[in-house]
Amino acid sequence: MKKLITAAAAFSLSIVACGDDNSSSADNYSAAQSGTLVVDGTQQLIVMSVESRSEDQCVLQNGTWTWQSVKQRNIPDSAKYEFIGDTLVLYDISKGEVDSYGEMYVGGKSGEIEGTWTYIFCEYDKTNEKKECYEEETRYVTRTFKFSEGSVSAKIDYHFDLYLSDVEKVGYMKSYFISELYDFLNGAYYFDANGGDIFDTDEADFKESVLDNDVEILEESKSSQSFALGGKVYTVTVKDADASVGNYGFIDEDVNIDVSDGSTTCNNYYVKKTVKQDLCKNENADNFSVDENGTDGDGNVYAYAVRYMKNNNEEFKTCLKEIAARRPDDELRSTSLGALYKKAVTRKAVFDKRAERLGKKMSKFLDK
Repeated sequence: MKKLITAAAAFSLSIVACGDDNSSSADNYSAAQSGTLVVDGTQQLIVMSVESRSEDQCVLQNGTWTWQSVKQRNIPDSAKYEFIGDTLVLYDISKGEVDSYGEMYVGGKSGEIEGTWTYIFCEYDKTNEKKECYEEETRYVTRTFKFSEGSVSAKIDYHFDLYLSDVEKVGYMKSYFISELYDFLNGAYYFDANGGDIFDTDEADFKESVLDNDVEILEESKSSQSFALGGKVYTVTVKDADASVGNYGFIDEDVNIDVSDGSTTCNNYYVKKTVKQDLCKNENADNFSVDENGTDGDGNVYAYAVRYMKNNNEEFKTCLKEIAARRPDDELRSTSLGALYKKAVTRKAVFDKRAERLGKKMSKFLDK
């Protein structure tokens, strides 16, 4: 579920993603914005422009990271539209090209742009004339456009309290992290998970990994588990797992996990946060994810820190190799155990395929 709510931010048109009327609590985040609207019925085109605004950012200036207010670029957001029955479909336009995937909205009147339209988290593939939906996301995100003559207002709400509640019900022990852990301890060459994946719960994937690796669960709670695998007994304990939702729906995570075979304990810490004023310091620069091509409202190019990341993933994987029931080896790729490697790669490819497409859209929405 973690990847779903994170990806949801990518669906936001820039009029929402760059909104300056934002509010948040410990569990939720909302953003709203208003602007002008031009509708060309002949070309089935809408153009939305937001009002001028400024945004606080961590900016690199003369070799020093400083927290400052930056005037943002005002880029009109264009989309082609069509009606399929009572559904409004909006196709994003980037660099003059119309996306073949259109976002689907309901709530208004067929044939009329004016009205309130709510995104249903379905996309229409115009090329193949197929509909693809991400139903889980409708529970965690609500996004609406209200179109009227000459104006548009947009709002997005992230219901992170519901997201955390669902994770709590399933428990961390049925997460993508645990599924990958079983594979790796049983000799799989590939290990993709990080501590943040403890929030990415997937019971079906977990059950499949239990069967694939012949795991016997000896004792389990929502945050710890003892299991037998390959003739060894392991204990995994989630010591800390904090998550909150911030700008653009990105999830901030702070996780600490122990995996032990009874004699050796491997610890994984994973921190990923939105860069705010308290983190905007030179000593944190090595841990910044940086956009080098920000452009302010006057056309000046600048660099700013987007995310802060710190982890010991590589050390953690090295430690896991030492306590694995079966050591990973290149030869395993062509043996029966190599199927676990192939399965892990396939599982990652499924996540990456969708993330790549959504990421292309996000690059436009988050472009300053």
